[in-house]
Amino acid sequence: MASRSRYLDKFENLNVIKEFDSKDQSPALIEAELEGLPVLIKHWVQESPDVERTLQDIWIYEVRQLHRLKGCPGVGDFIVPIVASNSDEDGFYLVLGTEERRPLSLYTSKSVGGTLRLRQWVNNLKNKSNRAKLWRNINRISQALQILHSQGILHRNLDCDSILTNISSEEDDFQLTGFEWSIRLQHISDDSIVTTSPNYAGENIFSFLTDWHDLGRLAAEILGMNIIFNL
Repeated sequence: MASRSRYLDKFENLNVIKEFDSKDQSPALIEAELEGLPVLIKHWVQESPDVERTLQDIWIYEVRQLHRLKGCPGVGDFIVPIVASNSDEDGFYLVLGTEERRPLSLYTSKSVGGTLRLRQWVNNLKNKSNRAKLWRNINRISQALQILHSQGILHRNLDCDSILTNISSEEDDFQLTGFEWSIRLQHISDDSIVTTSPNYAGENIFSFLTDWHDLGRLAAEILGMNIIFNL
């Protein structure tokens, strides 16, 4: 459905890498080129008028967060930059500048035991230099979270889809994205908020600690460690 959108006609070399999920409203992910530059398009497909307002709210919120973060001191290249946004009868769009980065989830596959195995350099973490590179990249995501938290923003959706990387690059290049479920606390001193998010089914308390919990869980999965994290 995403590939039939009129808005997408302005892009070249489109490649749908993830379909829209109407159950949790997670967007379709589409690789493309815009004026010769690589981009990642997030497309919330409007399948029913009943959910149009919900999708619009999710889209608007992520657009606002990305624009807010653009002006934050020290943001550097830790957070994926916004290139454009748009909406039409086919849904809502967010265009991100990737510099040839792709979602980390494309390099992961689940084994029978449920742990994550990554190809390329991350598939050989017994190698000391590869382990060091992984931790430097995890540190990049921790710096991105610190920027969010300094603005009173909780990410709440940290997974392999929310991290972009060029797996062939020799540089440390992890970038953070995926702000559709983020929330901004009215008072930074608040330590929790009651709400919902796809990563915490059955739980409704969120804080800065839950973002760090998610980062630790993700690092453990990449390392192939079967660890149960309790908040």
